[in-house]
Amino acid sequence: DGRVVVGIPRAVLQNNFVKAIEVEIEFVDGDTGSFELRYSAKSIKDPALIDHRLFGLMLDSSTMQPMKGNMPVPVNKKFTARAVLNTPSPDPQVIIVLKPKNKNEAPHIKSLTYKIWTTPAMVVIRGFNWTK
Repeated sequence: DGRVVVGIPRAVLQNNFVKAIEVEIEFVDGDTGSFELRYSAKSIKDPALIDHRLFGLMLDSSTMQPMKGNMPVPVNKKFTARAVLNTPSPDPQVIIVLKPKNKNEAPHIKSLTYKIWTTPAMVVIRGFNWTK
């Protein structure tokens, strides 16, 4: 309905699934290197064991085209990306990959803002059996 809510109450969130996520990331001035923003529609069981390349790249919000892998830190130090899920999910995950330029220069996050769009939770029953 267009309302902006800062901090979604658990009582409301548990009745809704996420249909889109927007991430605004701001880097510290003077930082160099590259980054990727990826997402998973499902919960990630063990983040230490994931291969980030297996997950989809988010869309660059300015062009609505998929991000390019290993994007350099922008000159204005801010970047906004969006992921629109094919099927709303109760627990999508955002994966931020920071890659240093060399051992002395790496990107550092100054601020991170998430915006989510939700839809009421629902279950699709694909088949059922009647028993007496």
